[in-house]
Amino acid sequence: MLATFFTSGYVVGLVKPSETPRNKGPNPLLYLGLGVQLAASVGLGVFAGQWLDRRVGSEGIFALVGGLLGFAVTLVTLVRTLGRRGE
Repeated sequence: MLATFFTSGYVVGLVKPSETPRNKGPNPLLYLGLGVQLAASVGLGVFAGQWLDRRVGSEGIFALVGGLLGFAVTLVTLVRTLGRRGE
């Protein structure tokens, strides 16, 4: 009986999906995901750069390059995502 209820097309509040209002604006979860991706890629780049700096014995150049590389990857992803939304 529960399986029938959850697959019958009803959502929270017992409203059919066809009755829910459609928001034509931008999806906020898309931009939240890009923000999380920015934090993760910059953080990962910095930590990998710090590891490489300790390994090589340099004074932080790889941490800087890693952070900038993480930012660049996120920027490319942002441009591609916004380009797809405009099509």
